[in-house]
Amino acid sequence: MPKFVVTKVTVRREASTTQYLSNGAHADDLKELLKGIGDMKSWVFKETGGKITAAWPEVPGHPGHVDGSDWKMYVERGKQTVDRLMITGRKYTTVPNKSKPDQINVEISCNAFLETDTH
Repeated sequence: MPKFVVTKVTVRREASTTQYLSNGAHADDLKELLKGIGDMKSWVFKETGGKITAAWPEVPGHPGHVDGSDWKMYVERGKQTVDRLMITGRKYTTVPNKSKPDQINVEISCNAFLETDTH
């Protein structure tokens, strides 16, 4: 069975993230979270029948969970905040690795937007 390896992550930041970085209560935590999401090593997969059926980021200190078809993460380290970063429109493109036949490259794209004062 081929091994899936993330080779590219593209995160499109929506206006809400830019605004929060400028004047949000936990802007430094959001910077850390966005950096983690952009890191190829942060992504984990769910695989069925040799195909990726889901992928999501795991960033230490910023727990996340499924919310509908999106991924919702705590902005502030831990679970004290009511601000959440939503990872939407996750797409996974697989590309055969010509030099390593036992590896399949995965390119991930997603959108990031912020929701404040959630419950």
